[in-house]
Order: sequence, then C-alpha cells, then structure tokens
Amino acid sequence: MNQHLGTIRPPIPSRGLRRVSFRSRGSCRTSSVCHVPAIDGPVIVDCESRLEDRTRSILLARQDLHDLREQFPCIAYAGQNGDRRQHTFDFLATFRSGRRFAIAVKPKALADRQHFSSELALVAAATPRRVADEVMLITDTDIDNTEARNAARYLHIVRTPDAEADHWLACRIETTSEACRIGDLISASGMGGRTFRAVFKAIYAGYLSVDRRQPITADTIVRIGAVQ
Repeated sequence: MNQHLGTIRPPIPSRGLRRVSFRSRGSCRTSSVCHVPAIDGPVIVDCESRLEDRTRSILLARQDLHDLREQFPCIAYAGQNGDRRQHTFDFLATFRSGRRFAIAVKPKALADRQHFSSELALVAAATPRRVADEVMLITDTDIDNTEARNAARYLHIVRTPDAEADHWLACRIETTSEACRIGDLISASGMGGRTFRAVFKAIYAGYLSVDRRQPITADTIVRIGAVQ
C-alpha cells in the first residue's frame, strides 16, 4: 500500500527537572503524549501518581491553559528549623492571562499527616514572582474522579479532527436554544459516534454545557452555552 503518511514527528521528551521513576510498586506512574498549546508538537508529560494524572487531565482540558510543565520548578527554601531544603513542584500551569501557578499535588490524608501546608507556606515565601504568581496545593478532595475521566476522554477525542461532524453540530447549535439529549443529536445527524465526539469537543469549547462531574453519555442532557 503506497500511501504518503507525511512526516512523523516524535514527541518532545518530558520537560520536567526531575525524572519520574517508573519502578515504584506503591503508586501509579503514567507517561502520556499530550498536546500543550505553548508547544509546537506533542510532548510527553510524566506523572508520579494517579492523582497527578487526574490533575493533569483536568488542567489540559481547560481552554484557558497555555502551558503545563511537570516536575517544575525547583525552589530552594529554609525549612522550619532553618535548614536548607529544595522542593520540586508537581506542575507549573501557565494560563492565557499570563498568570502562573506552581502546583503541589498530594493526598489530603498524607498532607495532613506531614503538616505539608505549613511546609508549603515556606516554599511559597521563597518562590520568586518571576517563577510563579501563586503557589497552590491540590489534594484528592479537590479532584472529582468522574470529571477527570471526562477530561481524559476529551483529550483523546480532540486528537482526531472531524470538520464535517463539527460543522453539523455548529449549525445545529446556531438554530436551536433548547436542551436535548446527546442521543437525539446523534440520531438527527446520522453520523453516529462522530457526533458524540463533536458534542464532547463542543462541551469543552464552551458551546454546550453539562455537569462534567457526571458521566457524559448518550442520555446526557446538553444545554447551549458554557456553565456559568
């Protein structure tokens, strides 16, 4: 079969300052090929836990995200006893507004047991504004698992363009203001799963709204416009 496949571009290696060890038996490790708006081409984003992976999916699915870099930045700071320490954040998220958030991800039970918030406050005080505008802690109480699964599904769907299905849905959105089932849109289009994927993309683009903390299925009711 002589078909021109075009130029195959390998993903850019992880940009993390600290390499993730994939030999752990105690927690999940993931390495994902992602599309980050600030990067020309796919890039590998490594995560050291399932919680980090879910956080990554939710952040990358945000339309206002510009860049996401894992295992960055590394901040030198003085501990509570005055000893010199270093902390490497799990993510640095840069948004289209220009604001940068240095993010630490940790299960709440572990963070409480380690009094991590107090330690993170010292790290935040030592973090230059040129590196991050704000330091934040994300725990499992901040991440909804269903929302993370929906975000991961969107990131998979958006990799495959489908101009015809997207155009059909855009025209439908322009001519109606009523809420409807995704399954009804699928039936009306005659394009099956292609319309389901177009709806998924429209949800994350803000043209349709649903509760992303609930599973998105053919029975899901979608409404015009973004969730306020």
